[in-house]
Amino acid sequence: MIKLLDENTPFPLLDDGVFSLRQRAFFDAYGLSERFFSVWVQTDEKESTVSVITSLSGDVTLSLSDGAGFEEINEFLAVIGFSSLFFNKKYSDFFSFGKREYGKIMELRRQLPVCEVTFSEPDYRAVFDLLFNENEASFSDWFTDISYRVRRSKALIDEIRVDGKTVSCALCQAMTDKKALIGSVKTDENYRNRGYATTLVTRLCSFLQQNNLQVFLCRENNKNEVFYSRIGFENCGEWMSIKNE
Repeated sequence: MIKLLDENTPFPLLDDGVFSLRQRAFFDAYGLSERFFSVWVQTDEKESTVSVITSLSGDVTLSLSDGAGFEEINEFLAVIGFSSLFFNKKYSDFFSFGKREYGKIMELRRQLPVCEVTFSEPDYRAVFDLLFNENEASFSDWFTDISYRVRRSKALIDEIRVDGKTVSCALCQAMTDKKALIGSVKTDENYRNRGYATTLVTRLCSFLQQNNLQVFLCRENNKNEVFYSRIGFENCGEWMSIKNE
């Protein structure tokens, strides 16, 4: 059975790695008071939690277990609708719709040297322009979400500027009291091979480790493995994203 989480129910504990990390970070930032964020819980006949479903403006994240009711989840998704679906690739055979992308989950397993860093107010527009094409994403939607979470210490943005221009960036996209997920690492093609991305990822991860957080990332399949491995990341799982077209 799938039920909408209400304000009188604590956030369900279902550890599915980066997927539950994202869900908990969103919940900690938004709670249940915002119309654009919702949480549903699926339970079995023993009333044990077998899956958790969150939707942030149509971007759905699934935390799944082997005991999840996948037929019910598919029927439920058809009813609520979604723009994208993010979940553990081990369950990919249970979802047969949409355009698929997948990649590796990596965990930082090396203790990095302490790096002093102060996070200043980011240039949101410049970071967005570096990360996205206007045809791919809406600045207003992205800004509303990420700036809200940055203000509530559930996300971080670090950037390098050259002559006042943002040329490289890295984000901590989600944070809880135990774990953090980094991503959106990109350098302007005219400023690559100068070590900017390595600097940003290293100091961002060092800061997170100093706050006793396990650090994870999701990279595209067959991309950037050597880069992240040199910093100290190791493969630990796989993710899948489905675009609802």
